[in-house]
Amino acid sequence: MHKNFKLNLENILPADLVKRLRQAKCIDTHSVLTASDAKFRKYDFSPSEVRLIRSTVSKFVITQCEPITNAELMDTNFGKWKRIRVGCRAVDEILNNGISNVGITEICGESGSGKSQICLQLAVTVQLPEHLGGLGRGAVYISTEDSVPTSRTVEIANYFRNRYGSEVAHINFSDNIYIDEVYTEKELLQCVTNRLPFLLNHSKIGLIVIDSVGAIFRISCNYIKRAEQMRDLCQTLLRLSEKHRCAVVCVNQVSSFVNSRTSTSSDDQLIPCLGLAWANLVNTRLQVHRTNKTLTQNTQVTSQPIRKIRVLFAPDLKHGSAEFIITSNGVSDIV
Repeated sequence: MHKNFKLNLENILPADLVKRLRQAKCIDTHSVLTASDAKFRKYDFSPSEVRLIRSTVSKFVITQCEPITNAELMDTNFGKWKRIRVGCRAVDEILNNGISNVGITEICGESGSGKSQICLQLAVTVQLPEHLGGLGRGAVYISTEDSVPTSRTVEIANYFRNRYGSEVAHINFSDNIYIDEVYTEKELLQCVTNRLPFLLNHSKIGLIVIDSVGAIFRISCNYIKRAEQMRDLCQTLLRLSEKHRCAVVCVNQVSSFVNSRTSTSSDDQLIPCLGLAWANLVNTRLQVHRTNKTLTQNTQVTSQPIRKIRVLFAPDLKHGSAEFIITSNGVSDIV
């Protein structure tokens, strides 16, 4: 990382090369180092000339630019790296205080594992003020399978309203969750490319949920086209996340890995759908599943399945897992 990057070329390259670089609109060291091979070929630079240009400019930048300190880097990123708490202590603990608003977080798991419950709860908690673990902003919930259970969000919102009292009395949770339903790849891309940017430009949004990408792309038989569509989707989502500082959460399905000789637990035999083409596009992958354990509550003969969430990979999280239950209040700690 450097403080100064855009520097003139006249003193480090031959005049004829500088003239041709200007024709290619490479007017400083930054534009030279970020120019593609195709661009150089378009303006008839030979491979040896390209090597000379890149080598000379790189050496100049390294010797002339002042390094940025770690403290300065932290100051630069202050306010950018925020997190949205789920509202369950055990889950938030392994997530280092919640879902990051940088990059794409995937939540995968089998049907009924609790993926959508976590997303619905995040759509509520993102609206909480920052000192309570939210961003003080609304959510966009894009459903690709079933209608969004709005009554469930009301239940969860009522719990947090009772939990925090007057601190959240001014928040109308239901009015701050924007819902769209799409059922094909084309509809999803149109939504993310056209309708979503318009909404983000006119409303304060802190969370985008797609529930689920697996349902949309899993049935496609044209794997090349599917990979291109998934790439376009993620690139658009990342641009919107960066511009508006909002978190992106994508739900994915899983398939069973049969006849595994190395896996000893059922959750190790569940493979997220869409393969490496999708896995390489997400920054964080979380897996949710139901365990074989149950929790008996009160004196009644009722039991609650215990669920587990695991961090499979993330740039800023260590591997870990946490158990939780789902109650009328939402995703809750085991007590």
